[in-house]
Amino acid sequence: NGCGVYGVNISGCTKVAVVKCKIHNNEWIGVYAYNSKVVLVVNNIITNNGSAMSFSKIDALKIVKNRIYNNRNNKINYRNIKNKIVGNNKFNK
Repeated sequence: NGCGVYGVNISGCTKVAVVKCKIHNNEWIGVYAYNSKVVLVVNNIITNNGSAMSFSKIDALKIVKNRIYNNRNNKINYRNIKNKIVGNNKFNK
C-alpha cells in the first residue's frame, strides 16, 4: 500500500524481480525503474496509482502476467530499453 510517490522505485540496480505484489495507492507511479540492468515485473496487481509503470535506460526488461487497472494512466511507458518482453498483461477499465 502506497501513499508515497512510487510503489516500487528501482534505480541503478543489476537484477530486480517484482513478483506477486499488490502495488496500489501511490501518487505518481506504481513501478518505476531507471538505469538498471535486468528488471522483471511478473504476476502483480497494479491499481489506483497515478501511472501504472515507467521504465527508462534498462538493459533487459520483462513485463508479463500483470493485472493493471484503475490507475489515472494505465499505460506502460518505456524509453531507451535494449531488450524488452511485454505480454499477457490484463488491462481493465
